[in-house]
Amino acid sequence: MNAKSSPIDVTLTVKDSLLGQGNTGGGRYSYTFEPDLIHVTERDTEIVYRLAEGDWPRFRIANLYTTDTKEQLERMEVRKDGAELAVMHRNTRQQLTVVSLLVHDTKHERHVNCDPQVTNDPPPVSGT
Repeated sequence: MNAKSSPIDVTLTVKDSLLGQGNTGGGRYSYTFEPDLIHVTERDTEIVYRLAEGDWPRFRIANLYTTDTKEQLERMEVRKDGAELAVMHRNTRQQLTVVSLLVHDTKHERHVNCDPQVTNDPPPVSGT
């Protein structure tokens, strides 16, 4: 397949929560991803994580961490002063990829861990 795959756009929303009621940051924050499951089916697919409108500039994406043991993710780049992060998913081997986006709360000078679910199924290899 020579056609370039379409990027997968993922919106990250981060909000303050009543202490102990959130799902990250010691219960101080709640986050959601839309879509909530990122499933990659094409080779060389760019995944772009974007902060929801209104969440930036208070929150900024600082980094991406992963347990990518099969070297599927590459070329990670923080863009637009932390408003988005892009990463290329090679999608050559099937795996569940554990990913963590580190988000910086500039108001309270804290880091927040947000972890989307990423799965992939490589397309079939064409016969020769």
